[in-house]
Amino acid sequence: LRVVERHLGPAPCWFVREMVEGKVQMHLKSTLSTASVQGGKVRVQFSQPGKPSEQIEVDHVIAGTGYKVDLSRLKYLEDSLRSKITQVASTPVLGRHFQSCVPDLYFIGATAANSFGPMLRFAYGSAYAAKRLSRHLR
Repeated sequence: LRVVERHLGPAPCWFVREMVEGKVQMHLKSTLSTASVQGGKVRVQFSQPGKPSEQIEVDHVIAGTGYKVDLSRLKYLEDSLRSKITQVASTPVLGRHFQSCVPDLYFIGATAANSFGPMLRFAYGSAYAAKRLSRHLR
């Protein structure tokens, strides 16, 4: 878990930092509530932990999700099925073939990172997952 948390997190190329820091207004750890276009401007309402809701009007918006895997957010899994899945840090614990403790239920991609390492969060890791899982299913 520590390796996945600390390595290969979301980050741009090294040269992007100087193009953004101090030049673009950022609202980190925010939750977007609404967004609309009015008079050629984007009006966004958002909240941040411990602060009252805020509304701004801007020309452009870039919203980065900071996606974090959480099985409870996968609404296509019924609660009864989700409750059977052994989890750690809200992610499935997977066997060597990407199978969860529920027979014939497999997870790959970002949901497999805590079991297989941070490379599974990227397209680069898909070759490994595809080969291993396809051999197993065959």
